[in-house]
Amino acid sequence: TMSGIIINPYVYAATGIDQLDNDFYMDFDGADDYVSTGFSYDSLVDPNFSVSFWFKQTSTATFSFPISMQANTGNYYFSGFMIHATRLIIKDASGWNLGTNTNLDDGNWHHLIWTAAYTTGNTVYYAYLDGNLTPDLTVLTSGASHDGERLAGDLYIGAFNGVSNWYTGSIDEVAVWKRILSPSEITDIYNATDLTTDECADLSELSGGEPAAWYRMGD
Repeated sequence: TMSGIIINPYVYAATGIDQLDNDFYMDFDGADDYVSTGFSYDSLVDPNFSVSFWFKQTSTATFSFPISMQANTGNYYFSGFMIHATRLIIKDASGWNLGTNTNLDDGNWHHLIWTAAYTTGNTVYYAYLDGNLTPDLTVLTSGASHDGERLAGDLYIGAFNGVSNWYTGSIDEVAVWKRILSPSEITDIYNATDLTTDECADLSELSGGEPAAWYRMGD
């Protein structure tokens, strides 16, 4: 279901990049709605990546996936970002990792940028919420099985692999880069949202380059 959008409950001045009209988003009913993008992380040459999207949660159901993908190699298993009740959560080989923000069910739009940086023997995941450069969630995975790991599954929006953990709420402007977004790019994406004019960031204008995939969810 698509509806007219007001992306953010606050007003911000755009800085650094241009804006685009943003008239639509997609609603997910928590029962069987999802988007199968067909975009595979396995195709990325550089295992580093960043994902950006907006979401508005309308349910506190546990373990729901606004975004998911999957990797399963050796002892390493990673399935994407979930929202557990009112906060972000990542499950990796070591177990559950909870974000610090506990108010994601406030009825407002929130912006999430999620990055994965690969180095020899470990991977570091960061979750940046609402333009804040202090990560809401940091996960370090270590060991030989994490060295050069690539996500093998397709990108799904609104559910885990299109089969479970359905998301209830709204999602907009989903994008993926095969690199780590810089701090200035993270703040530029967030600050380019304007409530009064229904505009969002033109992600093709980022200093480091356009996304490898971009789903505008109706626009």
